[in-house]
Amino acid sequence: MEVGEILTNLGADRIIYPEEEAGKKVARQEVMTGVIEYFEITKDVSAVEMEVPHQFHGKSLSKLNFSKKYGLTVSLVVRQGQPILTHFAEIPFEAGDFFLIIGENSKIEKFKKRY
Repeated sequence: MEVGEILTNLGADRIIYPEEEAGKKVARQEVMTGVIEYFEITKDVSAVEMEVPHQFHGKSLSKLNFSKKYGLTVSLVVRQGQPILTHFAEIPFEAGDFFLIIGENSKIEKFKKRY
């Protein structure tokens, strides 16, 4: 009998296998080029930290109409290692900026394929 079966029999609701979770995370990061970090929020929704595509440099989130166009939400912009905490929707992106986007996995995948 494996450890997972034993824990299930003891009433565990969820069993985490660290090696499996780490493997999945690394695989996602390898497949999604440009992705720095990947967080699964639910089965269908994730958050992805990635470098801002060069096509966005010089443009702001509001000018890009980002949320409406891509169906994703930017919750954080990081410039030179420091978060921009206020009014980041109006600030034009620069080379080296990163953002944290949140949304449905299918929309994130579509965005990543495009950029």
